[in-house]
Amino acid sequence: MSDFLFCSKCGHLLVQRECEGRVRAYCQNCQAAQYRNPVPATAAIVSDADGRILLVKRGMPPKVGEWCLPGGYIELDEEAHESCQRELLEETGLTGYRPQLIGVFHSESPFYHSVLVSAYHFQVDDFSCLRAGDDSDDCLFFARDELPAVAFQSHQQALDLFLGGINAPSRTTGDPWGAYLITSADPIPLVRSAISGGVRIVQFRHKSANKKTLYQTALELRRLTRDAAVKLIINDHADLAMAVDADGVHLGQDDMPIEAVRGFLPSKMIIGVSTHSQDQALDAEKRGADYIGCGPLFATPTKAHYQPVGLDLLKWVLKNITIPVVAIGGIDMDNISQLSGAGARNVAMVRAFVQDTAKRVAQVNSLLSCSR
Repeated sequence: MSDFLFCSKCGHLLVQRECEGRVRAYCQNCQAAQYRNPVPATAAIVSDADGRILLVKRGMPPKVGEWCLPGGYIELDEEAHESCQRELLEETGLTGYRPQLIGVFHSESPFYHSVLVSAYHFQVDDFSCLRAGDDSDDCLFFARDELPAVAFQSHQQALDLFLGGINAPSRTTGDPWGAYLITSADPIPLVRSAISGGVRIVQFRHKSANKKTLYQTALELRRLTRDAAVKLIINDHADLAMAVDADGVHLGQDDMPIEAVRGFLPSKMIIGVSTHSQDQALDAEKRGADYIGCGPLFATPTKAHYQPVGLDLLKWVLKNITIPVVAIGGIDMDNISQLSGAGARNVAMVRAFVQDTAKRVAQVNSLLSCSR
């Protein structure tokens, strides 16, 4: 039951009335229910190389002197993961990246009645900057079996969920794939043929179809690929990937940020990102991509507005990027040997796989030493 006394719009005295299955404060003058919504906040989970968890000692009410996760309230114009990253830096001096949403939890608050906390796990490379700041009086790492009681129920729930999942199977790409099939016209017969040739991964890409058609086609592709133990990646549409339970989504440079997509995708789903330069490749890896596409290596009508990046970029990426790399752009059976010579293990084609699909998939896998 709300403790509102007067209407926030007209100042009229409120009464208690059942609305939408609950007793709420109601203004008879405005004829509207009064809602008390939770205040949004965040909490950051950081672990070190030994698996210890970072906690901060509160220096401000409520719960002064008690331990909790770094975090605070989301400010205007901030995304939840951005707020969490900012609070982590302010309270501990640490810079986190690759935010992974652990969950959203509820806490009671003496100030705001109800707080809704989004908890993220961050990776941190440099712990030398660790120092207490802002609202924290101290910050320490605690072994899993020596964690003190934490101040807020939501933080405890986040820790329980995170620690309970530490031993869960990690997300895996299944690389090397060899032939990376990107669909063109008539994707269903194309994928059937590619499966018979030994393809391991398929990206469903269609730039002009409506969402209903995309969904219906993706469902059939999911059935085909699941039966054959082939990974299905959806180009651009993270919502479609979730709707058909695909293995992942592939993002372009103009799509939603990796962090935003990672925040709502199931943890098992992989994220690929198209990159066209050294900086983009490094940025994608740092922000949490599971693999990258590198290209276009040669001129291609599917990326006519992009200048080919050439083999030098591919060689640099293969040497300096630790996540899987898919070579893409203008590749055919005549120039693929250049890529295998450069060390590529994953090669994407569109036009080259349209004809003799099964045969060419098998040839590419054999050339890249990725046959089933």
